[in-house]
Amino acid sequence: MTENAPFPDQSDRSFLLNPFPWYEHVRRESPVAIDVLRADRSLVPSAIEETLRYRSPIQRLRRFSTAETELGGVRIPAAGHVVEAHLGSANRDEARFERPEEFRIDRRPNRHIAFGNGVHFCLGAPLGRLEAKVALEAFLERLPNLRVDPDVRLEPVPSNTFHGVTPLPVSF
Repeated sequence: MTENAPFPDQSDRSFLLNPFPWYEHVRRESPVAIDVLRADRSLVPSAIEETLRYRSPIQRLRRFSTAETELGGVRIPAAGHVVEAHLGSANRDEARFERPEEFRIDRRPNRHIAFGNGVHFCLGAPLGRLEAKVALEAFLERLPNLRVDPDVRLEPVPSNTFHGVTPLPVSF
């Protein structure tokens, strides 16, 4: 899934492994969460899942219909029609998540679809989660004063598919 990637060999894993946007988001919108994570590292996996839901690294997937069907009251024609799933929107669905616009590291259940679903579920999801856990725990432990430069305007990655920022100057 590297088409239209902001740089070579880009994947959802590398966005997930970039904890700086997560860290800065939490610092700005939910600063207590960082202190909670430092005090209770058992919440790190839950924080990663909430990050995946709240800031899905892959925002949309494109598929082709194989048979006529209906989805949400909309008729999808037979084979060959493009269907786009907007994961970022689905992960904010009020029917599925209580208070979906809030970032909550203790959200349970958290059945997001940031890694897809069913036969299209990302095979690298367990590795991405493990790498994110190792990276986030290292940042919490080794860089307690890590912060994004407050004087720099964060620029979104120029993509309709990927979610992230570039560049991201930090200090610690």
